[in-house]
Amino acid sequence: MASPTVSESRPGGLRRFGRSLIGTNAQAIAFYVGLFVFWEYASGTLIREYLLPAPSTIVEAMVDQWDPLVSNSWVTLQEILIGFAIGSGAGFLMGVGIFYSGFLRRVLYPGALFTQTVPKIALAPLFIVWFGVGQQPIIAITALICLFPVLINTVAGLESVDPRLLELMHSVSASGWQKFRMIHLPSGLPSIMAGLEVASTLAVVGALVGEFVGANAGLGYQILIANSRLRTDLLFAA
Repeated sequence: MASPTVSESRPGGLRRFGRSLIGTNAQAIAFYVGLFVFWEYASGTLIREYLLPAPSTIVEAMVDQWDPLVSNSWVTLQEILIGFAIGSGAGFLMGVGIFYSGFLRRVLYPGALFTQTVPKIALAPLFIVWFGVGQQPIIAITALICLFPVLINTVAGLESVDPRLLELMHSVSASGWQKFRMIHLPSGLPSIMAGLEVASTLAVVGALVGEFVGANAGLGYQILIANSRLRTDLLFAA
């Protein structure tokens, strides 16, 4: 008896996969629709609305405050992107310098590790004194938070090189730049990317928390204003 060919069996497998995917998505959609329906009912009946506003109330607040939300979101996004770029770039360059320089490893690396133990939010008032109220201190806080995971992962990644590859490059008289470009950087890239992933998450946290301490714009600032006015619906919208 002839066995089914690949072309004959593939449509059945695709159909089963499609049905499984649709079934999974349908279950998830049904769960969240039910959750929001219960939330809408519970707000104001089982739970006081000022503690947990209904989804419809949150949407109304979002529509009513749409322009301030968009403008403040843009301010926060700028702080996140600029702080992430500065902190990650500085962390990578410092990591490369520490890897190649014994002096920097002895002098800079211990200080960087010690500074990592200091809560960055505790430095926010100092940055506000230095840079004033605005985006500059928030960007500085965000950059400082992003610097350390990239720095540490860059050093660790550049050191995770197979010694046999270095011996091979040495045998062909490769230059330091060639070793870095062809061996160290590709070997350390997974660790560096992991550091960037951590830094991208911390950048969001750093920008928002920094705005809580001292800012005149941004989502964190708008959350503080909503909290001072007891606007729980606007807190959820922001």
